[in-house]
Amino acid sequence: MQPDFSLEDPETFNAVIPWMQPDFSLEDPETFNAVIPWSTFNSTARNSKECKGPRLTSRLLQEKLAYYLDIVEVQIAKQISLRSDAFFQVMTSHDALSDRMLKMLEAVSETRLRLASIDHSLVNGPLKVLQLKRSHSNHVAVYNKLRLIAAVHQTHPTVQRLLSTSDFVGALDVIETTREILATELVGIHCLRHLDSQLIEIEKAIDKMMTADFLKCTSSDLNRPLGDGPHVTNEEHMTAVVFGMLRQKEHKFLELYKEEACTAVGATVKQTVIEFISKNDDVEVSGNSNGLYEQVRHLDSSKWLALLEVFWALRTSATFRFLKVAGTSRSDF
Repeated sequence: MQPDFSLEDPETFNAVIPWMQPDFSLEDPETFNAVIPWSTFNSTARNSKECKGPRLTSRLLQEKLAYYLDIVEVQIAKQISLRSDAFFQVMTSHDALSDRMLKMLEAVSETRLRLASIDHSLVNGPLKVLQLKRSHSNHVAVYNKLRLIAAVHQTHPTVQRLLSTSDFVGALDVIETTREILATELVGIHCLRHLDSQLIEIEKAIDKMMTADFLKCTSSDLNRPLGDGPHVTNEEHMTAVVFGMLRQKEHKFLELYKEEACTAVGATVKQTVIEFISKNDDVEVSGNSNGLYEQVRHLDSSKWLALLEVFWALRTSATFRFLKVAGTSRSDF
C-alpha cells in the first residue's frame, strides 16, 4: 500500500483484484477457472477417491484472500493514523458547522416569525388602508365620470327647456360647456361619439330660430302705431334674442333691424301723408306714389308747415323707439 493508493487506478485495481475486470462474468470458463482454480480438480476428483486436493487449494485461496484483506486493513489503518489530525479537524469543523447551521436555522425561523408579526401589525394594516384609499379614489372617479355622462345625456332636454323660456344664452352656454367636456373629460366614450355633431346641428338651429324671432319681434315693434309710445313690445324676448346673437358674435341683426326700420319708416311716412291729405277737403287723395308726390308739391305753405310738424312728431317718436331698442340691447350686455 503506497500513500497514493487508490482503487480508482486501473492498474492498482487489477493488481489487487485481478479477476474484477470491466467485462467480468463467471459464465466465461476462463474467468471462472481464474477465480476458482480448484474447479479444475472436479473432473479428476470424480474418478478418484482422494478429495484432499480441492480442499487444500480452497484453503490456500482463503488464506491468500485473508492475507490480502489484512494488508488492506493495515494500509487503511496506516493511512488513517497518518491523517488522523486532518480527520479530527474535519470532524471538529463538521460539528462546529452543524452547530452554526442549527443556530442559523433557528435565527432564520425567528426572523421569519418576527417579520410575519411585523407584517401583521405594522404593514398589512397601513397597506390595506392604502389599497382601500386607492380603491375609493377609483370608485369616486368612476362615479363622477358616470354622473358627468348622465349630465351630458340631459343636454337635449335642458336645451329644449331653456329655449321654451327664450333663454338662448343659457342654451348656447350649455351646448358649449357640453362640447368642451366631450373634448376633454369624456373623450373616447363610445356611447357619446355622435353627441358633438348633434350639438352642432342644434346650435345652427338655434341661430336660425333667433334670426326668425328677431325679425318677428322687430316687425311687430316697428309696425305698430308710433302713438303707442317708445316702449318695446315683448322686451324680454327681444333682449334674450339680441343677447343670444351677441353670444354667437352674430352682428347681422343690426343690418336686419336697419332694413326693417327703413321699411317701417317709409310705410309710416306714406300712411301719414295719405292721412294728412285726406283730412284736407281741397286736396284730392291718390294711392299712386307719383300722385302723392304731386299732391304734396301743390300744398301751400301753411299745410307744408303742418305736415312738417306731423313729420317731426313722427321722427321724434320713431327716434325714441329706436333708442329704446338700442338701450334694451345694451342694458345688460
